[in-house]
Amino acid sequence: MIKFIEELSFNAWPSIETLVYDGWILRFANGYTKRSNSVNPLYPSKEDPVKKIETCEELFHFRKLPVVFKLTSDPSAKKLDELLGQKGYITIDHTSVRVADISEVPSIIMKNIVIYTSLEEKWLQDYCRLNEIRYEHMDILKLLLNSIAPEKYFISLVKDGEAIACGLGVVENGYIGLFDIVVDKSHRGKGYGQQLILDLLELGRKRGARFSYLQVVARNIPAVHLYSKLGYKEKYRYWYRVKL
Repeated sequence: MIKFIEELSFNAWPSIETLVYDGWILRFANGYTKRSNSVNPLYPSKEDPVKKIETCEELFHFRKLPVVFKLTSDPSAKKLDELLGQKGYITIDHTSVRVADISEVPSIIMKNIVIYTSLEEKWLQDYCRLNEIRYEHMDILKLLLNSIAPEKYFISLVKDGEAIACGLGVVENGYIGLFDIVVDKSHRGKGYGQQLILDLLELGRKRGARFSYLQVVARNIPAVHLYSKLGYKEKYRYWYRVKL
């Protein structure tokens, strides 16, 4: 399950450069998001891990990027996680990866929703406004979103002619992945986030998805409660190892 969901999420949120190194997936995207700029030890490895860590450090330093390792709760990653700790890497951003059976989520009538099947400037501008993305990151974000290969949907929830929530759904292999659900600060706590998620799930269902997955930072208690209410169950966790 871990490798399967991780592969889906790699496809749904790409990087600019990808290097496969003895079972590790190295991703580079000019530093925008740890997800797209990290070492991912996803597959079995044969080479000396100490040497591999040093090589990864060189590759990231060459690009003037912080060295970031993404570890999952797969037992096979335990020794590497301990080794990174011994080398001074600290853990941050513990994240819960959750999956829901869409058939158990009630169908809804989609309303006040604008759907784009490719990235449009209007959605991008609204998303950056709601998520407070800095101007200097917009070009790289646009490049990443345009690079998504599977079927994707950029949706906005509109109230009084203005987008008050945005989200991304990516459909692949019977799953819809939900990414970057964001609601305007002045409209939070009013159910708009839940409505946007239900709209995305309905869209996924219409496109043949039977399941949905998402990633939520474990300390984001309100979001964890919402996703639990909607039937998302934790399948595994991941975290990042970084050097300060």
